[in-house]
This record gives sequence, C-alpha cells and structure tokens, in this order.
Amino acid sequence: MQRILVAVDWTPRGHRALRRGIQLALGSGADLRLVYVCSEDFPEQLKLAQEKFAREELAAHAARAREEGIAKVTTAVLEGRTFEEILRDAIDYAADLIVLGPHRPSSFAQDLLGTTAGKLLRAGQRPVLVARGEDGGRYDSVMVAVDFSPASRRALRVALEWFSTAHITVLSAYGKVRHKAEPMTDLAGETRRLAVHGLLSEVATEMGPLGAVASAAEPLAVYGWPEDAIDAFIATRKPGLVVMGTHGQTGSSRAIFGSVTEWVMGTASCDVLLVPAHLAT
Repeated sequence: MQRILVAVDWTPRGHRALRRGIQLALGSGADLRLVYVCSEDFPEQLKLAQEKFAREELAAHAARAREEGIAKVTTAVLEGRTFEEILRDAIDYAADLIVLGPHRPSSFAQDLLGTTAGKLLRAGQRPVLVARGEDGGRYDSVMVAVDFSPASRRALRVALEWFSTAHITVLSAYGKVRHKAEPMTDLAGETRRLAVHGLLSEVATEMGPLGAVASAAEPLAVYGWPEDAIDAFIATRKPGLVVMGTHGQTGSSRAIFGSVTEWVMGTASCDVLLVPAHLAT
C-alpha cells in the first residue's frame, strides 16, 4: 500500500475516515491524499465560500497529518458528483485504497447501492474501506470472509499483505440453516476448515517470503448462513476490520455486491474493506 486517498467531509463520519486514513498511512509508510467534493448545484457565491472553507480545512488536516509523521500529504478540492470525482481523482493519483466514512444510517440495506461507497464499488476500480469503527487505532484483529471465489482470494491476499501484524481469521460459512452460526466438529465442518487451510497454503506459496503471514492465519469454518456467521463473529470476537471480495461490475446491481456484502456493509459495527476481484493498475 503506497497511496491512500481519503474522502473528507465535516461530519463525525468524515472524521472517522480521516483518522483511519492517517493511521493506515503511518502504519504502512504510504502517501496520503485528502479530497473534498463541493456540490456543483450551489449558487456561485456560496460555491466559492464552500471551496475556500474546504481548502482551509484540508490544509489544517494535512498539517496535522504531517506533524504525526506522514511525509507526503496532498489535498484537492473537487467539484461535481461525489463518487465520480472521487473515482477520477483516485485513478489519477493511482490510489491503492479509498477510505470513506459510513453512509447515514438507513433501514433499507438496498440503499447502499445509491451511496458513494456503493457507486465506487460498482466501478470496480479500487478497494474501498468504510470507516465504521469509533477507534482509529491499529487493527489487532482482522476477519476475512471467503467463499473460494477469485474475488475472495484477492481480498484474502490484500488483507495478508496490508495487515500482516494483526491476528487474521479466515472465515468460511457452510450449510443452509438460518440463525444458527457456531463452529461444528462434524465431518462437513472439518472438511470446510481444511479447505480454508488449503486456500491459505496456496496463497502463502504465491506470496513467497511473505507467505509466513498466511501460514499464521486462523482458518475457521462456521455452520450457518454467511450473514449469521459474520454477525456472530463480529459480536463475539470484535474484530477491528472485516475484509470481503466483490465481484466487480455485472449487468445486475445485486450481483455486483451479493446479499452478504450488502448485509455486512449495512450492519457491521466495525470497519469494512471491500476488494474488487481485479485491481486496477
């Protein structure tokens, strides 16, 4: 991770994203870019005032980030549709990661598809981290949910490379019974756990000298629907971050995320990192 882009606003949600972006940059040695998108619909006088305020605030945030030890911090005030401008700037900046604050709470999980995070994920260009957690400290515990697809394999590798100092649990859910998510000791559970272990071994081989991180990860097979398994893991183990893969753009909005990803994005109390199957270069 060499370049992190943080989309900033002036709400508590935006400050969570800023704190998380600073922590990640400090931990990885990455450059940091702070951006704010002004609405293009405001009257000209109000737009100018908004831009002036944004530049001053971003400059102050950048100065504090440099004081904390980040060597290279840049800022940009953009104008237009929020997700389009963030994505365009992330591509121009060659960002490895986009960090956002959570969307305003909603009772409809499907509303995610209309949020900035949802639109960025549909574009399938860059990993997106939604900073939901109150604590902006280093991740001590990370959970990666896998289904053995190329997307989850990519997400696993990103988690192992970026968060090598954390305890990483690789969770795979199996079975079809809702509202039952506990570790099982039967043959099916052990078979699934061994499959997760095999995936970790393959990724460790791919990573070469860095593969020790994969070898140290904890494989976990949980009986139940993925939504229930992930919810239960978050409630009991309290990870700082959940990592999942997304399948990129398709003809169906629902297929882009899948119901599990929508559920986690809408309900998780911790940070969530979503990684597209094929990362843009």
